Parts: sequence; C-alpha cells; structure tokens
Amino acid sequence: MSEQPGTPDSQPSMESRIESMLFGEEPSVPAEMHETADPVMDADDAAEPESDVQPEAQTDAAPQEGTSELEEINYLGKQYKVPKELAEDFRQRDAYTKRTQEVAERARMIEAYEQQLQVRQAFEQATTDKREQLSQLQSQLAQFKQVDWSQLDTDSIVRLKTQQDTIRDKIGELNTQLNGDWQRVQGEQESAKRQLLQAASDYLTKSIPDWGPARIQAIRKQAIAEGFTAEQVEAMSQNPNPLTPMLFKLLDKAERLSSIEQRSQSALTKAKAAPPVAKPGASDPQLSERMKTLNFRKQVSTAKTPAQKHALILQRLEKKFG
Repeated sequence: MSEQPGTPDSQPSMESRIESMLFGEEPSVPAEMHETADPVMDADDAAEPESDVQPEAQTDAAPQEGTSELEEINYLGKQYKVPKELAEDFRQRDAYTKRTQEVAERARMIEAYEQQLQVRQAFEQATTDKREQLSQLQSQLAQFKQVDWSQLDTDSIVRLKTQQDTIRDKIGELNTQLNGDWQRVQGEQESAKRQLLQAASDYLTKSIPDWGPARIQAIRKQAIAEGFTAEQVEAMSQNPNPLTPMLFKLLDKAERLSSIEQRSQSALTKAKAAPPVAKPGASDPQLSERMKTLNFRKQVSTAKTPAQKHALILQRLEKKFG
C-alpha cells in the first residue's frame, strides 16, 4: 500500500526538521497524560525539587543553633544555656554581681558593728551622771568602815547609821536604774549582733563556694593550723567584727590551696611507686615481629629504584640470619 503524501497541516515545517536534526526529537507524551494532566498539580510538581532542598538545609542548620552554638553557664547560682558569643559576657556580669553583693554585705556588717558601738556609746553618755553619783556614794559608804563605833555615843551612832542607810538606799536605787538601762542596751546590742551575724553569714555564703558545716569545719582546722587557738576561733565566730568574715575567706583559700598541694603530693608519691608502664607491643614478641614485617614491606613498596629494594632486602636478611 503506497504512502499517502501528508497534507500541509500534517507535514513538519522546515524549521522543525532542522531543530530535530540538531537537538533530536522531543519525547512524545502519551495521550492519556494529556487527558488527565492537572495544571495545578503540574505547578506543584515543578516546585517540588526546590522544596526538597530547603527543608534539608533547615534541618542541617537547626542542630547547630540548638546544640553546638549554646553553652551552659552558671549565672547567679542557676544553670542556663546561652549562645556562645554571650557566655563570656554573662560570666563577667555574674562575677560583677557577686562582687557587688559581697561589697553590699560587707557594708551591712560595718553598719551593724557601728550600731553596736553607737548603742554602747549612747548608754555611756546617758548614764554618765548616774555612774558618777554612784561612784561618789560608794566612796562615802566606804568611809563608814573607818569609824570607831565604840568611841561614839548613842546619838552619833544613830545619826551615822541613818546616813549609812540613806547612802545604801541611793546606791540601790541607782543600781536598779542602771541595770534597767543596761538591759535595754543589751537588747539593742543583741539585735545589732544578730544583724552582724546574718550579714557575715550572707557575705561568706556569697564569697565562699559550698559554704556550710563541712566548709566551716575545714576553715576551723586551718585556723588552728595557722596558730589560732580553739577558744580564739570560737570567740571570733560568736562575736565577729567586720574583719572576721574576710579573715575566714583568707583561711578558706589557704585550706583549699593546702588540700590541692596534699593531693598533688599524694598523686606524685603513687606515681613514683607504681610499676613502669610497658610500651605497646613490648611484651608481645609476635606483635613486634609483625610490625617489623609490615614496616619492611612498606619500605620495599616505596623504594624508588631496584638498587634501593635490593639494599633493603639484604639488610633484612642480615638482621634475621646474622
């Protein structure tokens, strides 16, 4: 059956034939695909390669931001995770805050100690007249001890006894007043002392790590090792002044340094007493021989000339057989 010539509409144009010769035929698309093609789905499918790449890049970047770029720090007694570039800034802020708190607690100690002194000075100023009067009355009462009562008549004895009783009553009255004033002052001083002890405790808590009973006991032992008596250490603990907490802080540093030196000396002693460590392969002759064989093969394989290989083989034989 002869081929029918194509109509002008069915024959490819000259441009199409030239394009086919240069670039090849376009792949044919089945008719069913034309029928079921969905423009919306085609657009989505075309965008899929871009969407496949972007999530992977985000997934790879996320762990770096979440883990490797964060650093755990201690800030004001609590643990936080912050970006690495900010970690040092937070440490400096933490050190500055602690230093500021120490200065504030030291100021509180000084204030409480000065309050104790002021209460005592106010008491002495308020009771100056009474204490002077009491001293005079006690001197007058002491003069009655020099009287020879046996040489006096009855009227003189009665008169002197009355004067003596009057002086004793005034002394008792003044003592009562002074004792009341002193009890009031003691209450104010105890309040100032409690404030001083609390400020000292806060200062030591902020300036000494792991402050507590165990650390206090270590500082006491260090103080005795430095030459203080147990009574002196107890007196400093019960009746501190603004310098006492700072002294305890220095004793704490001395105790920690001493502990480090002792541990270092103990570790050095153990290291000297320990048997020498054998080098790998030294206790296994077969392993050592295998290493020599491998090294020999490597040298032979990397030799540049036959003469070098021959020299290596002769050297190996001389070592093996003498």
